[in-house]
Amino acid sequence: MFRSSPGRTAPLRAAITAVAVLITGGCMPADDDSKGVNAPLPRMTREAALKWAKDYTAYMGGIAGVDIDRSTEVPHYAGCVGENNEVAEDGRFIFRYRVFTELPPTQHTAVVRALKNQLEKDGYEIADYREYQDTRLSASLLAIHKEHGYTVSANTNRPNKTSPDSMSFSANVPCMLPPDAEQQQF
Repeated sequence: MFRSSPGRTAPLRAAITAVAVLITGGCMPADDDSKGVNAPLPRMTREAALKWAKDYTAYMGGIAGVDIDRSTEVPHYAGCVGENNEVAEDGRFIFRYRVFTELPPTQHTAVVRALKNQLEKDGYEIADYREYQDTRLSASLLAIHKEHGYTVSANTNRPNKTSPDSMSFSANVPCMLPPDAEQQQF
């Protein structure tokens, strides 16, 4: 159900920001000159990635004024593949997380507009944006955090390409190395 909740987003936004700072604050390489195949990776546990994704999709739902259906969550961990097709065995991973909300397509444009406006303020660059037009040209938003490389999205869900009565919200982290792992060199 679409609802307005302007008072709920500020405390949730503060909590999400605090979690993001804690997760990423000490994770980025100190030496930005070391770009390349063996540049230090940011560090995060799989559990922290899942928590961030759940918290961030809740934050997005708050901005959009929708209830997220947690029973629909789809978490997915995968290995990282380097720029030169390197595959490491040191535990590094990428993480993709998606959940859904039931929502009539007539409200999808309002959702992507609200998210676009807030995510830009939060340091995200909008990489893809489209307002809902019909079942073929559905609502779509993809945003990438300029500093950390996290991506978030909201899209009209079209499981059968005929019924856009829900939206998906996703939050994804780029390649991360577990905190206790020694980074494999290539």
